[in-house]
Order: sequence, then structure tokens, then C-alpha cells
Amino acid sequence: MTLTELKYTVALARERHFGRAARACNVSQPTLSLGIKKLETELDVQLFERNAGDITLTPLGEDVVRQAQLVIEQSQAIRAIAKRGKEPLNGPLRLGVIYTIGPYLLPDLVRRVIEQTPQMPLILQENFTAKLLEQLRVGDIDCAVLAEPFPDTNLEVMPLYNEPFMAAVPTQHPLAQLSSVSVEQLRAETMLLLGNGHCFRDHVLQVCPEFTKFASDAQGIQRTFEGSSLETIKHMVAAGMGVTLPSMTKAMFGGEAFPPSLRDWFAERGITGYQCYATADLGSIAYETAAREGLVLDERVIVEIVRPGTGDPVSEGEVGEVVVTTLNPDYPLIRFGTGDLSAVLSAPCPTGRTNTRIKGWLGRADQTTKIRGMFVHPSQVADIIRRFPEVVRARLVVT
Repeated sequence: MTLTELKYTVALARERHFGRAARACNVSQPTLSLGIKKLETELDVQLFERNAGDITLTPLGEDVVRQAQLVIEQSQAIRAIAKRGKEPLNGPLRLGVIYTIGPYLLPDLVRRVIEQTPQMPLILQENFTAKLLEQLRVGDIDCAVLAEPFPDTNLEVMPLYNEPFMAAVPTQHPLAQLSSVSVEQLRAETMLLLGNGHCFRDHVLQVCPEFTKFASDAQGIQRTFEGSSLETIKHMVAAGMGVTLPSMTKAMFGGEAFPPSLRDWFAERGITGYQCYATADLGSIAYETAAREGLVLDERVIVEIVRPGTGDPVSEGEVGEVVVTTLNPDYPLIRFGTGDLSAVLSAPCPTGRTNTRIKGWLGRADQTTKIRGMFVHPSQVADIIRRFPEVVRARLVVT
């Protein structure tokens, strides 16, 4: 057996998906599958249960993976010993940082590294604590900046700094006039927390366990809201969320239709809403303006209105399928058929915007179905059916 085969096995046990495991190892899926199969053949055991859409470890596979992780850690230790005998600052440093620290620590850290050790490339990785610990143990990163407490078995730990808890409140809030606040004073307020997986959330809940109460009859916190980052939460607090009515006055809605009933509901609460036309593949395609006349095309995409089935351009104003080209260097798409119907508006936008406008979403061009911003095509369903010859007829139902 080889270290490479062990790394493939640990990656598949972690990801539970051949494609994701292959990407994590920077190899093709067949290469990863072959490596794991060779290890199973050599050991004469089955490490994984391979079911349709589900990869699980066998009981014996769990024991093998635990030992494989130890072997990988020891191999990394051998490399570390060898590196210490050479110039330690000449090689790359793979640093992991939790999401809540990264935006505040990394800018100054990167500047200092460039100034003081330009010969040492800094490879950065932001992630949750559990994921960074796993990457440390398998040698994917060299070190990580984490917030205590965390399981530090077989890890070398060095304290860096301590930070006190700070309560953020709107500037006009009565608590803003105090030099310090107690948990009891916070119980009557709406608490904004980071989402599950963030260790900072767990730290707050350890100090203030009342913040986990969502029941309407629970004493203390009226309601707890969650954000994806500290910056998001700071802006929500600054906007007055949770203490008074939100001071938000404008909002953009995408992913689904924005019917007049929903528009009116937000308007009654002082929020002016606008429709955005976007997909998960393309991002923003078009957006509504204050004129409320169609949607203005985003400047970063090229949009064509074509005849469904042929791809031929239709006359201006005629309804056809929306075909989009985006030259995004990370994910370029050429003439991507959305399956949505629309038409070009020839008159200029009353707001003065000069880009082309479309009438908005006018229906579907085929049986393609949009699910949470992604498209499922009939051909994809047919491909799945062909993999299972025992299935004579099949039907995809989206609920």
C-alpha cells in the first residue's frame, strides 16, 4: 500500500462522494477510485459500501481509516523533521483560519509576511474549526488559527492572544450609553448570532445559554436571528434589527418570482422591493429599476432572445428563449440556454440606464425545470434512467 492510497481513502471517508474526494486530492475520479480499489484488493477487505448516491464506511473500514489518518499524520511529522533541518522559511506555509478571524487577522498578517519573509509563500484556507482540525490531522495544512476550546489531542498548541466579548447595539439604543452590559440586560433584546458551525456562536451560547430559546413563552430573548458572517451581523445591528423596526428601505429579490402581493407586503413595512432575474450558474442576468418597466440587463452578461429548439434570433419584441453568455474567467458559459421565455423592450429606460431591457420572465420554453436557481433538463433525467435498465418508466416530481 502507499501513502497516496491512504490519502484517497481518508478523503472519500471525509467527503462521502467520489467527485468531491477526487477534487480534494487534485486527481481525477477514476484515479481516486482505482487507488482505493487497489488498497481494498491488497487488504482483501471492503472499506466502503457503495450504494446509489451514498458512500458509507464498513465497520472494518472505519478502523482502517482511523489508522490511515495516524499514518498520514506521522508521515507529515517526518517531513516536518526534515524541514526543520533546512531553512524553515523557504518553503510555503499552509495556514488555516476560522471564518470569524480571517477578515480581521489576515490583511495585516499577509502584509507582514510579504515584508519580512517574501521567500515564503503563504497559502491561506478559511473554514470552520472542525474542518481545519481535520485538515491539520491529515496534513492538508501546516497550522491553523482557532478559537478555544477545541480538541487538541496530538496537536502542538501555542496561545496567541485573548479578546473580550463585546456587545454591539445600534447607536441610538439605550444600552449604547452604558460602559458595560450584563446578560440580564440583553435578555429583553433580539440577539443576532452566527449560524451553526461557527465556533464563535458556541462561545456566545456558553456564556448566554438563554439565546437558544425560540419558544414564544420562553423568558428572556424575544427572538434569535442568525447571520453568515460578523460583518453581516454588524450591518444588521447598525440597521436597528431586533430593537425597532428595520431601517432597511430597499431590497432586491431573486431566485423566485416577486408577485405584487409580496411586493405590497414589504411596501406596507417601509421596504421597497425590486425583482432580480438570476440563476445559480450565471449569477445576475437582469434587474428591475424604479421605473418598474421590465428588467435592465446586467452589464457583465451577453443576452440573446432566440427561437426555442433552433437557437435562431427572433425579431425585436418577439417572445423567445433567453440564452446567456458570461465570460467569467472562473466559470465561463457560452450561449447557455436558460429555458426561460422573455422579449426585448425597445424603448429606452425612463431611469436613464442605457443597457437593453427585457420584459421579465414570461414562462418556460420547454420541460426544463428550475429548482432553487439550478436547472434540471429532461436529458439529464433520461441519462439517470439509462443507468438502471430495470427501470422501464420514470418520472421526476419536484415538490
